[in-house]
Amino acid sequence: MKNFSYLEEVDQEFAKKVSRSELAKRIFFSSVIVGVIICVTLCSVTLVQVRDTANSIRETQEEGSPTLLGLKDVLDAVNECSIPGGKCFEQSRTRAQLRSNITNEIIVLANYCSIQQKNDTYAKVRNCVNDEFNKRHPNGKPEPIGKQPAELRNGK
Repeated sequence: MKNFSYLEEVDQEFAKKVSRSELAKRIFFSSVIVGVIICVTLCSVTLVQVRDTANSIRETQEEGSPTLLGLKDVLDAVNECSIPGGKCFEQSRTRAQLRSNITNEIIVLANYCSIQQKNDTYAKVRNCVNDEFNKRHPNGKPEPIGKQPAELRNGK
């Protein structure tokens, strides 16, 4: 019988080649499967994020966004200060009337001091106005319109 040992060597080399090609196929298919799993996972995560974003948008549309709610507070404050009857508007009106009253009273006192008292210098008129103003308003603050004594309202 002939010795076929070289065939065994060929068979072993063939077996190595076959196993390498099989191994390469298995690695390729495993990589494809892992890639598909990663893609499916990423798509699922993306869909969950889109759903959550859509839900938060829907909630802010129903409830109003925090920015709009903050603007509503600012708008309410502006309306309170710019519409007659608002607390801020009435306070501003009272302060403006008081400043106007003070200005008018000082003008009247300046005329009084310069004519009646025969004060001929600015310093004398200013001192006279300060003295007269302090006599009429000992606490340093005139009262708003309606709370002043009748003599001041009538210009006496």
